Amino acid sequence: MRALLSFLLLAAVVQAAPADYERKIVKEMNERYDFPVLTTFLKQVIHDHPVFEGVSLTATRIDASWRFEPVDPPRRMRNGDWVVWDQKDQEGHFDLYFKFDPTHSVTIEAKRLARDRFELVALSLDEWVKMQ
Repeated sequence: MRALLSFLLLAAVVQAAPADYERKIVKEMNERYDFPVLTTFLKQVIHDHPVFEGVSLTATRIDASWRFEPVDPPRRMRNGDWVVWDQKDQEGHFDLYFKFDPTHSVTIEAKRLARDRFELVALSLDEWVKMQ
């Protein structure tokens, strides 16, 4: 019985750690980004560039809110088809991307000028390589 209780307690601690980590990332991202303004920025980029390299950006889905995106490396949030990746090591730079097939994405490279001001740097078509 004692072993079972120890196991259940350990399982609860292990499950709490990912939830705590997720809350930490969401808190940090909310401190760095005004997500309603980021959504407006994303919509403006799509309006200005409705098709890029033959890929329709207007066909992508944008939801009402952003949520944690559990991928590695972390510091990513998702809104519909789009993911924002905060590259903390590159001060102010971040990517917004959506994968339109398993190996390709359109990426919006941008710079965060302030929590609520963003600047388009470039658009690119990227190929994803699966590491084995």
